[in-house]
Amino acid sequence: MQIPVVINQLIYAIYQGAIEDKPWQSLLSQLNNLFKADIAALLIVSRQQQDDHYQLSRVVHAQAGNTTLEAIKLWALPDPFQHIAADTPVVVNHTMQDAPPLDPAIGSVIAMNICAKDNSELLLKLRIMRAAEQPLFTAEDAATAATLVDHFKLALQLLDQMAIKKIERNAFADAINQFMLGTLILDRHGKIVASNRVARDTIEHHPSLLIKEGALIIADRYTNEQLYKALENIERGHGSDKPLPRTITVNPSNSLTLGLMVRPVRAEDAHTHPVHAHAVVFISDSQGIGKISAATLKDLFGFTGSESRVAAYLANGHSLTEAAQALSISVNTAKSHARNIYEKTGVNKQTKFIQLVSNSVARVS
Repeated sequence: MQIPVVINQLIYAIYQGAIEDKPWQSLLSQLNNLFKADIAALLIVSRQQQDDHYQLSRVVHAQAGNTTLEAIKLWALPDPFQHIAADTPVVVNHTMQDAPPLDPAIGSVIAMNICAKDNSELLLKLRIMRAAEQPLFTAEDAATAATLVDHFKLALQLLDQMAIKKIERNAFADAINQFMLGTLILDRHGKIVASNRVARDTIEHHPSLLIKEGALIIADRYTNEQLYKALENIERGHGSDKPLPRTITVNPSNSLTLGLMVRPVRAEDAHTHPVHAHAVVFISDSQGIGKISAATLKDLFGFTGSESRVAAYLANGHSLTEAAQALSISVNTAKSHARNIYEKTGVNKQTKFIQLVSNSVARVS
């Protein structure tokens, strides 16, 4: 049996909506057309927000200038449908006994409160409305809406999972950026699929790295061949006398030395991008050391303001003399602060303090 085109398009729009910048914005127009409605409105909330009476948002109206657009603004608050049964479409109109209050401009409403699959706390509130002069919604309309519930539940779960993954990725990216570690994802031809800020900055400012037709290129021919041989080894299933991950040094004889590590995309990650993601390249710039702030050290170790400023210079590899000069204090004062710093952290010299800070959350602040 062939699925009707309009239903097929609607189901597609439900899942497509989960990855839109404004989730399900395009879907609302299709719902208007399917149900011959004047307004479709959607809001995503947690069930804990139910009693906060959030007004519906992301309103789409079927006709420009339709007077029912004003009706949504006049629609009685709090939401009269916030306590309806989950996952079950409800049809309401003025003729029904004990019907929730509707603005006179609204004739009938299909209301659905849909919980995410495997997450009862996430709620999608969907309202489809017709103006007072339009025919009332019927039980058949409610039955049509009911066929969409399972799709909405799954799409809402996907939206929730993607949001969590995005937060996770951003947190890891922030941490890696603070360590000044560049990361690139390359395809099998060396073209860049994704990169973080540190990698982009390093490529932009380092004379030995460039991007040509979307691919990472190392200016030195021999080093560039090492990079692309490493990519070939991944393609051949690691059949090489030089095992992966492979470490490559760029400009080993001067102060602009870079370290590159090339490794395959892990098998469990490759399922996400089976074609494009081929290799991960880490870039370490010995000159690009993330700075640790005095405020972070003050909060972390209980330093005074003066101690934290000296501690920041020590943690970032400066000498006491350099710290004293930069802070316009005497070397003796700087030494006094350093003694307090070491006493509070249980170390006895700068190298141990740097190691302590590098292994703490201060590095990712």
